[in-house]
Amino acid sequence: MFDVLTARQEPGGLVRIRQQDIAERLALTQSVVSREIGQLQDKGIIERQRKGTVLIHPLLAGYESLTHMVKPPQGPRHARCGH
Repeated sequence: MFDVLTARQEPGGLVRIRQQDIAERLALTQSVVSREIGQLQDKGIIERQRKGTVLIHPLLAGYESLTHMVKPPQGPRHARCGH
């Protein structure tokens, strides 16, 4: 599950993916995906944002550069990135 999230993350760890999409990709039920997402959140690995969006912990997230890790980019260019 975490592999799917990291593969879909934008720089800084933002992941836009619906639980239904994860379930279909991994051939799981949506309830299993929801439980797994909850466990990742309980362990502090991810943080649920709004529906269909999670944020991977900064120490585990991918960054474009060290500068982006220290000061994540902001603005519309990065908000619309789609991976």
